[in-house]
Amino acid sequence: MLVADDMRLLYSRFMPDIAERRVLLLYPIIITGITVSKAVSVLLSNGVAESNILLLSLFTTPSSLDQISKQYPRMTIITSDVDNHIPHNFTTKYFGTD
Repeated sequence: MLVADDMRLLYSRFMPDIAERRVLLLYPIIITGITVSKAVSVLLSNGVAESNILLLSLFTTPSSLDQISKQYPRMTIITSDVDNHIPHNFTTKYFGTD
């Protein structure tokens, strides 16, 4: 799925049996959690159980982690780092566009 900066759903295509699957939601840098919340709500509206969603992230701020975990307490969140200082240049270095 693809969510725009203004939280519009730009694209989604799911397997017909998505409601019976465990879903890995990948989002490398979570600063506010707003986009992740939109993505989770789309999955929930397509029948995926909250407990079947695993959110995977590399960098997450404490405030976004708190907000997401309160909003979706049954969702598993896995992140490599929780810090207020997020490497904003991560995507340019990762994709080699610097």
